[in-house]
Amino acid sequence: MSEHSITYGKQTINFSIVRTNRKTIETRVYPNLSVIVRAPKRMKTDEIKKTVEKRAHWIIKHQIYYQDFLPEVPARKYI
Repeated sequence: MSEHSITYGKQTINFSIVRTNRKTIETRVYPNLSVIVRAPKRMKTDEIKKTVEKRAHWIIKHQIYYQDFLPEVPARKYI
């Protein structure tokens, strides 16, 4: 798994690429806001990044959706 990022407007999308024996690309956004892209082993990284750029709006929309479900961690108070 390799870590990459792209810039979409003012936002940066960080994602991991997993190379598999697939024939197509799968983009998945998880509730912890991580993005994993599963791609064929022979596909070039530049092609994968272009695909992520095309799906950037969809990725950001799903990350915003999942942000509503993340628990807010209260600030620690030292007594």
